[in-house]
Order: sequence, then C-alpha cells, then structure tokens
Amino acid sequence: MPFSLNLIKNTIRDELRDHLYSRCLYGEIETPMSTLSAGSPINISYAESITPYSKCYSKARPYSYTIPVTFKARKYGSPDGGIVVSLQSDSTGVPSGSTLASSSIPPDSIPSSLDTVSTSLVITSMLGSKTSYWLVFEPKNTASTISYYTIARDSVDTHYLVGSAYSREDGGTWSPLNVDLYFNLQVKGWIYSEYPRENLSLHNYPRIAVDILGRPRVSSRWIDRSYSEYVLQVAVVIYSLYQDELDDLASLVDRALFSSRTSLSGIYILDPGDITPIAVVDENKLSRAIRYTVKYRMVADY
Repeated sequence: MPFSLNLIKNTIRDELRDHLYSRCLYGEIETPMSTLSAGSPINISYAESITPYSKCYSKARPYSYTIPVTFKARKYGSPDGGIVVSLQSDSTGVPSGSTLASSSIPPDSIPSSLDTVSTSLVITSMLGSKTSYWLVFEPKNTASTISYYTIARDSVDTHYLVGSAYSREDGGTWSPLNVDLYFNLQVKGWIYSEYPRENLSLHNYPRIAVDILGRPRVSSRWIDRSYSEYVLQVAVVIYSLYQDELDDLASLVDRALFSSRTSLSGIYILDPGDITPIAVVDENKLSRAIRYTVKYRMVADY
C-alpha cells in the first residue's frame, strides 16, 4: 500500500466497520432450519442479537425507514412455505416475539445453492442507538427433513463483536450457538474517517471519527536508505449523547483494533495507547478518544 494518510485512516475505519456494524459477512457453514425430534421433523428458527448504534433517523412524516437486509440461504427439495425475517425487541437477552418489522420471502426467491438473499424491513419508529434488538429468521414451511431450508453461519463469534446467534426449535426456548449468523442489517453508517459536521442532527449520534495526529518519529536503516519506519499517532474519536454508550464503544473499538493490530493492510503494527478523559463537546454531546501508535514501513518509489 503506498503511503497515504487517507488510506491509513480508511483502513482503520473499515476494520472498525467490519466488527461493529450490524453485520457478519463471514461463514459458509449451512445450518438446517429443520431437524428430527423424537422421530418427527420439527422446524428451527435462528436469531442474531444486534445493537445498531444508529437510530435510523428519518425526516419522513409519518415516520418510515427502510432497512435493507441480506443473508445466505438455500432450499432443499420443494418447501411449501418461505422464510420470515423480522426485527424484534429484546426480552431479558432473547427475542421478545414483539415484531417491529417483518418481511416474508417466498420459496421461489430462495436459491437451490447457498447464496445471498435480499429483503428489506420497514420500521415505523426510530430505533434506540444503544438498545439491543434481534434479527430473527423463521421457516414457515411444513416441517420436513426432505424439503427444508438452511442458512449460513460463521464458525466463530468474534467477527461481529456486539452480538451472537441463538436457535430455537418450534415450541422450545432460545439457546446460544456461540457463533454469528451470516447477515447484514444495513442501518445508517456511523464510523467515518472524518469528523462529524457541526450542523449534524443529534439523531445521527453516536459517531466515530478516525484521525492522524502526527508523525513524531522516523527510523531509517543506515545500510538501505530507501527504507524507513514511520511512526504515526492515530486517534479514534468517539462521540455520544450518553456516557455509558461512549464507554461501551471505546471498549469495542479497543477490542476490535487490538485483535487485528498485526494484520491491518499496509500497517506493520498498531499499538494501543492513551484513553482520554471524557470531554463535553457542547451541552448535548460527549467525546472520548483512544490513541494508537501505528508503525508503517515506507519504501521509496524508485
């Protein structure tokens, strides 16, 4: 990667988006939505817990906001019903059954090989940014081990740091899977490589900005002067209306970047540094920054 302040900032921005946005774009493991129980087929529903950190702000009156959703699914045989995707509120750590929005996907729209399925959910009230919700997938076909669906999941629970997958057999209770489903709930973005505008509505918070503060040191090889190690000071600046949300996001940012500190594209290593005290930006917004030292290997173009 050629040296570019914007590229370095965008690399860190994209890594944070990959772990903190409401999505897990990893995993090809097929998970059946039907199984045998006491010798009879029974359907299985799946759910992923999410915290959007976005209120899905809309100026429409009456309120309406469309959220695109994608996941991976496959059908076997000829199921006689489709899959319902819904957004549900949380009830003591599991889906409540209270639906905020739903979409029914017919059998003809579900492929015969594992592939992406797209739909959308229309919500009629603003989400809470730090509120937990559930993205739920329910098969509506007659239970069968011949004509049934599978959906894709990851093998780990670490790509989407904010939530986790659960499953439930019809008539049963929700149980943790300790993995993430493959999903993408495309709410409005909130992680950027630039600072928020002064006139940004309060409904668009929380917000994260990535900035490069300086280059305090450059180390050069005395044998090969075409190579140097740049030391850059980077700040991830977090804005929120709530102190607990601010601290939650600071903790998630630190987890995400520490886990990938040696594998970021074009960056030799990223070391965590100081966490600043909370600053009052104005009467409504709070801010806290986490600082990092980035080492970048610079090689001359000639």
